[in-house]
Formats: sequence, structure tokens, C-alpha cells
Amino acid sequence: MKMNRGEGLPDAFRSADPDCHHQMVFARRAAGSDIRMLLLGESGTGKTRLARGIHEWSPRAAGPFVEVNCAAIPDELLESELFGHVRGAFSGAVSDREGRFESAHGGTLFLDEIGELPLRLQAKLLRAVQDGQFERVGENTTRQVDVRILSASNQDLQARVDAGQFRADLFYRLAVATVELPPLRTRPRDLAATLDRFIEEHALKLAPALRRKLEAHPWPGNFRELENVFACLQLHAVNGRVEDFPLPEGRPPGTVSPPAEAAAPATAFPEGAPTDTAPQVSPRESEEARRLRQALAAHNGNRSRAARSLGIDRTTLWRKLHRYNLA
Repeated sequence: MKMNRGEGLPDAFRSADPDCHHQMVFARRAAGSDIRMLLLGESGTGKTRLARGIHEWSPRAAGPFVEVNCAAIPDELLESELFGHVRGAFSGAVSDREGRFESAHGGTLFLDEIGELPLRLQAKLLRAVQDGQFERVGENTTRQVDVRILSASNQDLQARVDAGQFRADLFYRLAVATVELPPLRTRPRDLAATLDRFIEEHALKLAPALRRKLEAHPWPGNFRELENVFACLQLHAVNGRVEDFPLPEGRPPGTVSPPAEAAAPATAFPEGAPTDTAPQVSPRESEEARRLRQALAAHNGNRSRAARSLGIDRTTLWRKLHRYNLA
């Protein structure tokens, strides 16, 4: 990557937005240490890319970079995925298998969507994070590894701690240093630069009205949504030019939703229903649930299409639907 001499920041991570620029410079500086880092931001803001950058800038760059999406692995398999298992530990365990902690020895382990980790696994993860020690599923032998832990979440983890859904001791051990990536809608200069880059990369010409529409769109899926839109724009181009394109409707998290009587789906809890049947969620998570309902309605309940429109995989969508009692 081309480097900016003044700050040692690769051009791919530079930002015209002061807040984002400050976060990137801090991440570049913290990469040289071995401290655990928590990357926060909405889906599609580039947390995985930044995690890879931190690894590449670190003294562990020659070691492995191992990524685990905690939301994409079923709960019953996640412990084995992280810590490994021995033959006979459970049905289907026909041989010994190392987990991701062992695979990352000498390098970096990136735990994406850490907020999705079940409470029952958080105590075991706490010990592995703190001491580098764990046992494979089905054995009593303690193993020791040397890994740097990076984690990421698009949720308000502090709110989940307050709600008893995430262990406070684990949260504070993961968040020794925190980097929060601002959403694309708050970075108009970065949006304009990214549009220019995508237009050049895809060899497209956009009508002025379409360019203005793209600049005004709130981009709730951030860079991932923008990438998906440009993939579709290529299909709509005639002789390399696109006159118009129907952007998916969406509101950024935290904005006001339509009145409940006009927007409430059939799965919403009726007024006066017992509140202990509904998960306790923060305003940001309430907005996420609304977006899930909207995506499903827009695609007539087709979960694969809804997941693609949200920039997530089908397994992640399934887990989120179950969390909000929308399945």
C-alpha cells in the first residue's frame, strides 16, 4: 500500500473526515503494540478491512490472521470452532481438530460480531483472552497460545452489558483500545471520493441526477451497500452510461421510524403484551429490527434476497431474526 509519510497511514485508510481520520491514525499507532482492540461501527463501515490492516502493520504481520464471524456459526458449533475438539467429543467428531485460537498462534485472531457470542461461552473466552489458555472440547489438557485479539461489533456493547447480555469483565478486556468508524452518511467528502473511485473502476458514466441521488442517499449499509449498488449499476448500463437506478429504501440507524400504527408489522408485540417476552434492546437495536422487517417485506419474505439487500449473509440474518423474535 502507498503510504502517507507524515502519519504512516496507507492511502486506502485515509479519510477527509476529521473524526474518521483521527480514528485511523490512532489505529495505525496502536497496531504497533500488542494490546487488544475493539472495532465498533455500523455494518459495512470497514471493520474487517481495518482489522486486516492492523495485523499487517503489527509486529505479528508474518504470522497468521484468523477471522471468526461469531454470528455466522451456529451456537452449538461455536465452542468447537474457537477451541477445537478431540475425537469422540460429540457425534461427528471423528478426529482431533484444532480450533481458531490454535490456528492463530503467533498471529492475530479477529472475532467479528463478538456481540453475538452466547453468554455460556463468554466465560471460557474470557480465560482464553486473558491468559491464552483453554481446553479443546472433550479433553482436560490445558493448551497455551500466543495470539493478539481484535474484535468487532455493530452493536452497542455497553448497552448489552447493562442489559446483562454481555459480560462486563469480557467487554473491558476486549476493549483495551477502541476504534469507532463513523457511518458513511456523516462523511460526504469520503462518499464523493468513493463514488469517483467506483465510477472509474467500473468504467461507468452516471447521469448528473443519478449522481446527486447517490450523494443524497443515507447508505444504511455503508460501503458494503455502495459496492452492491455499483455491481447492479453495471447491469443497468447502456454503452457504459446509467441514467437512473432505484435505490433501496432505508433509514440510517437512530432515525425516527414511521408512526407505529402505520408501520407495525403483524409480528410486533401488541400494546399491553407482557414485556418479558421481548428482548431488551437499545434504540440502535430497535432500529435494526425495523430494518429487518422492512427488508423481509420488500422481498416478500425471501430471506436470501433480504440478507443480500442488507449486506449480510443468510446465517447472520437468521440469528438476528431470532434475537428480535421475528423468525
